[in-house]
Amino acid sequence: MRWKSALVDLGITLLAVGIIFGGIYAYTGGVFPPLVVVVSNSMLHEDANVGQLGTISPGDIVLVKGAENIIAKVNATETGYQTYGDHGDVIVYKPDGEDVTPVIHRAIMWVEEGQWVQSNETLGIHRSFIAPYGGFITKGDNNDIIDQQGGISDIVKKEWVLGVARGELPWLGLLSMLVRDRDSLSNVQPVIWVFMILELAAIFVFLDIIDKIIDKLARRLRKE
Repeated sequence: MRWKSALVDLGITLLAVGIIFGGIYAYTGGVFPPLVVVVSNSMLHEDANVGQLGTISPGDIVLVKGAENIIAKVNATETGYQTYGDHGDVIVYKPDGEDVTPVIHRAIMWVEEGQWVQSNETLGIHRSFIAPYGGFITKGDNNDIIDQQGGISDIVKKEWVLGVARGELPWLGLLSMLVRDRDSLSNVQPVIWVFMILELAAIFVFLDIIDKIIDKLARRLRKE
């Protein structure tokens, strides 16, 4: 019967979707949101090619993974640990702890309450200050000043951190920006649109192959 055939097709489709989202949920450790769209140029590197994989560019979708041990840049420099083209972890946090668009910047250093933080132009600390509480000093790789002196956020408390950036879905975030944040599209290089179109074409071909496989599987199940 047709309704049985439709139920089989629907069941297989839901199973495939469940596997995809279940995989993302498992990988990120249950972090919400598990995906964040990059809308600014603050993490670009001058020595990187436009849209280069392994860098964070406007239009990228970054996977957010839970992490208890965040390695800041000043500590990672000693060990050589790098992510996204520089030392230390890139964290995703709520600026000032507010429920607004998360910030995706690098953790520069951890400071304790009452700690004297010496000015350091290399790290983007333009003025010395005393930390009012413990937390992370953060900065965008493409910015010349830390977030805490650039009007982006106060020192980032641990509870403000959603997770660390781990992996990316390049360019697909442009679709979200078209709907939700058109003003930020000015940050996108024209060639990124070409990359996205080619990526979508590849995805459609892949989905067509998957659809044919599902259709064959559904026919077998219906025969049984």
